[in-house]
Amino acid sequence: MTGLRWGEISFLARLAGKNLTRYRRRTAITTGAVALGVGIFIAMTSLLQGIRSESERNLARYVTGSAAIASRGYWDDRSRRSLDRLVGNTSALLEKLEKNAIAAAPRVSFRGELIVHYDPYPEEGSLFLDFCGIDPRKDPAVFHLDRTIRDGRFLRAGKPEILLGSWLADQLGAKPGFPVTVITRTRQGFHQLLDLEVAGIFDTPHPGLNRSTVYLPLDQVQEDLELGEAVTMIHIALDEALPGRGDPTQAARLAGEHSPGEPLEVLTFHEMTREFSRAFDMQDSMLNAILLLLGLIAAVGITNTMVMAVLEREEEIAMMQALGMNHRELRLLFALEGSTIGAIGGLVGLVIGAGLSWYLVTWGIDYTPLLEDLKSDYPFSGVLQGVWSVPALAGTPLGAICLATTVALLPLGRMFSLPITDLLRRT
Repeated sequence: MTGLRWGEISFLARLAGKNLTRYRRRTAITTGAVALGVGIFIAMTSLLQGIRSESERNLARYVTGSAAIASRGYWDDRSRRSLDRLVGNTSALLEKLEKNAIAAAPRVSFRGELIVHYDPYPEEGSLFLDFCGIDPRKDPAVFHLDRTIRDGRFLRAGKPEILLGSWLADQLGAKPGFPVTVITRTRQGFHQLLDLEVAGIFDTPHPGLNRSTVYLPLDQVQEDLELGEAVTMIHIALDEALPGRGDPTQAARLAGEHSPGEPLEVLTFHEMTREFSRAFDMQDSMLNAILLLLGLIAAVGITNTMVMAVLEREEEIAMMQALGMNHRELRLLFALEGSTIGAIGGLVGLVIGAGLSWYLVTWGIDYTPLLEDLKSDYPFSGVLQGVWSVPALAGTPLGAICLATTVALLPLGRMFSLPITDLLRRT
């Protein structure tokens, strides 16, 4: 069979356009189904990617930094908050990092019991929490904790004070200036009692920190826990534009040169967030399954509408065959109709999806009231914001065109297998 000439293709294109305007209601319904499916898919993709991006950003800005230097084996046993594996002689290592323009923040993590007493607190009580000693002068170069103070002020070096998270402070009824007592153990295992004062209350976009982590000045922690200069980890920032990213090779070299006999290792952002990544992957799999289900429902709806549109035109198809139109020309005609519906629906859906994505990126969805009593360790705030997903914006409309074109051709094979007289008789 010879190929189609440009004139024939032009004629079929005009005929396809007339057919679409002739069946306006059916065309509008099918186009609307395509547009709705494309718009929802683009918006959901933006939201899911936004959740993951914000979570990684919050982990880098409040928990891990871009990378960290720690004693070998400490990270695998970090849940115990043990003081057995420490990084020693930190002043020399911090000086080397500073000379190489690498922002670094030493921290000491340990477990303890926070105790509050009646007056000024509404009631007495105690909580086992995660404690973290930070350097008030160096910490802001790596972390954003100092930017989240809701009440009071940030820590000062050499002061017996503490920072409480917003959720914890609200539950305890704590305010800046209130006294607290902390019971913990020193490096040698002896009990230590710390009398502190609440300097400020922070409110980070990481609910887990607001609920279960408190901060103290590093020099006070090192003195009270008999650590000397030692810390549990030195966190570093490599790329402010992309938190959690950057090449830690130079930091690893400096750590190796720092003390050849001391088994130090540099932990990358990926290594420190592996467990969260697995949780995100599971979450993404579940939500992607929901997206796939929505996509299948939309595809079935589009397919059903397109197939019914073709089946309703059996007499028309038979008449065109009787007038001499061959199978190839008919396939091209219906492919043009299907692709036009897919293109129009895809473009409308692109506008809808881009509009929804813009709203998600600019404003987000505030579901804070739903999380007030939900103890979530996911590192994102109550406002879910989307991101611009170029693959979804570009690929989803193209997928809609391919889908609409394919399903427009499905019923033709069965019709072509029947004699023209049978098709005319059935109508």
